[in-house]
Amino acid sequence: MIDLSAPQSRLTARMVLIDWEKSTAPTDGCSSAEHLYVAEIEHCLSVGWIIRDDWETAVLAASMTGWAEEDALRLSGVIRIPTGSIRSVRVLAVAG
Repeated sequence: MIDLSAPQSRLTARMVLIDWEKSTAPTDGCSSAEHLYVAEIEHCLSVGWIIRDDWETAVLAASMTGWAEEDALRLSGVIRIPTGSIRSVRVLAVAG
């Protein structure tokens, strides 16, 4: 797991592309079993800064600001992906 409270971690957080399977709800509410539509599992691609990576979840942030300042790290566009849903992870090169 990456500890983003440590300044060196903020500079080495990895930008990744995660290929994963998203579950879907077959209905918006209750329905009878005979009218139940079983939706296909959705195939997703997500890109972001990996801020947590353990046996249970991968957490991505689409945007990160304040990584060079003490106690100023802010994240947005955060998504939690269960590791059991992940098909592959590719570390991306970041120019700059």
